[in-house]
Amino acid sequence: LIYGLPYHLVVTSADVIHSFSVPSLNLKMDAIPGRLKHLFFSPSQHGVFLGYCAELCGVKHRVMPIVIEVVGGV
Repeated sequence: LIYGLPYHLVVTSADVIHSFSVPSLNLKMDAIPGRLKHLFFSPSQHGVFLGYCAELCGVKHRVMPIVIEVVGGV
């Protein structure tokens, strides 16, 4: 992602409730089957940010990493 630009993420799930979470960017949004949830944000830091599913969702819960890289600037 580009530093300072606005982004619109649309979050959903195909199976059970998940929770898209990147704490160091203050991002958290539940992913609910059959619903589209909207998350608007502008990255205010450069770097690589790690996230995870914050809802205990099943057997593969621990293997759902999220990586966001913020580069450049406007």
